[in-house]
Amino acid sequence: MDLWDQIDLLVNNFFRDAQTVAELVSLNPQDDFLIKMAIVGFSYRSPTSEWDLGHYDFVMQRLSVEFADNEESHYGENSQNVKLFYCLAIGYLLGMYQQKFLTDQEFRNAECLISGVTMARLPDITSRAI
Repeated sequence: MDLWDQIDLLVNNFFRDAQTVAELVSLNPQDDFLIKMAIVGFSYRSPTSEWDLGHYDFVMQRLSVEFADNEESHYGENSQNVKLFYCLAIGYLLGMYQQKFLTDQEFRNAECLISGVTMARLPDITSRAI
């Protein structure tokens, strides 16, 4: 299964994963809903015990670039789901990278696939509020 397919499969469990996140309790005050989505994505491929501050910083940096000025707002109703899906997907890729399933170049290429999957599956991702 290629990386597009793996990221695409995350859409199928997106709302279930968001429900899981809603029930998660973290001792780290900085772990908001977005970060918890990334941690759930990470947990698909790597133990959550391996999640660390470097992963948090990476996700926060990417969010500040990808969603500067609330760029997700143009996706229509439930547009905030796009940012949540991004966190799930980038967490998933970080989990793969942590376990050395991806090289640096493969990770960068896979990052580019997130927006493609998001656009291809936008009606599914934004179908209901989280």
